[in-house]
Amino acid sequence: MIKKIDKVLFSSMGIVTATTVFFLVSFLMTFDLIKILDVLFVQDKSIWFAIKFVLRLVWVVSPIAVPIAVVVATVFTVNKFCKTSEFTIFRASGLSNFRLYLPIFVFAAAVSGWMYFLLATTIPLAKKSFKEEKYFLIKSAFKSRLKEKEFFTEISDLVIFVDEYNKETSEMKNIFFKMTNKESQKVVTAKKAKVHFREGAAADKNSMSLDFFNGVILDYDENKDEIKKVRFEEYNYVPDKGKSSYASVNSAIAMPTPILLKKIEALKKNGKKYLSWELEYYQRLVIPIMCLFLSYIGFYLGMSDVRSHKGNIALRTFSYLVVYYITYFGIFSIGKQGGIPTVFTLIIPLSMLLIMSVYLTYKSKWIN
Repeated sequence: MIKKIDKVLFSSMGIVTATTVFFLVSFLMTFDLIKILDVLFVQDKSIWFAIKFVLRLVWVVSPIAVPIAVVVATVFTVNKFCKTSEFTIFRASGLSNFRLYLPIFVFAAAVSGWMYFLLATTIPLAKKSFKEEKYFLIKSAFKSRLKEKEFFTEISDLVIFVDEYNKETSEMKNIFFKMTNKESQKVVTAKKAKVHFREGAAADKNSMSLDFFNGVILDYDENKDEIKKVRFEEYNYVPDKGKSSYASVNSAIAMPTPILLKKIEALKKNGKKYLSWELEYYQRLVIPIMCLFLSYIGFYLGMSDVRSHKGNIALRTFSYLVVYYITYFGIFSIGKQGGIPTVFTLIIPLSMLLIMSVYLTYKSKWIN
């Protein structure tokens, strides 16, 4: 009978987790797909290209979806068994909470190990390929959508108007170009220009540079409240790399863990900055451990709701997740800015999960 309940719990966790992951991944993918779907059709790519693109996007969003799916599956499964009195019977026969939690722990440990290996190899490579393909699509879309005698405004804070445009050579004639940021506005008019894209760049206005010939630059500085006018024969415009969201496909998120660790060691040895690289490594450690903690938290949330009859279980679960993820993303944001030692981006989120686990264990009506 004990083995049977273990199998039922394990299989129920698997089914609900898979279902939840499917809906979460679909939801998280929506935002990226909306931006890129029309580009896929514009480029007249094959169905196989579109399928590969979507599958890579699945791996990109899975680190967010899987831990949430584990806690949702645990709460749903445990709550269901409590409402049908299965757990009450087993508790009455002398089984402890931890024995009842064992099959859920085994499932969560399997998911945790799976996520660890995915984050070490598969997901970084998928992110690399996804960035390359997304960049290629955006670059191609730019070439096909920039039209003669029409304002191009599809890239945020950028306006382009040309009289003539050669799609094959990316050359433009009689161009009006306006770039806006928080501190200044730059307007360039030129008789001729040519656009270049950085290989592997992310899809934004900073992923390209332009060569202008025979024109005028108007640069308005809001801080100084002045306009500078400069005539030129040749001018190369490159976005400010310090303010750019440019992310090379060779950056930390696209490196398998063994290569990432070697990179960190090399940077340390040479006395160079390694903040972003170490943060990426710690993030890969946090996510698998999250799966274990969240399954434990979900176990007590599922049981205590039935016994205490307080509040809505979905709302309580959502509240715990919101509080945790606000802390999680907040700490990593502070870590990226160098506000705290990078090791705290690992310690603080896991400490918070531990505190939640201890609190729920203490408050549970099912304590031995």
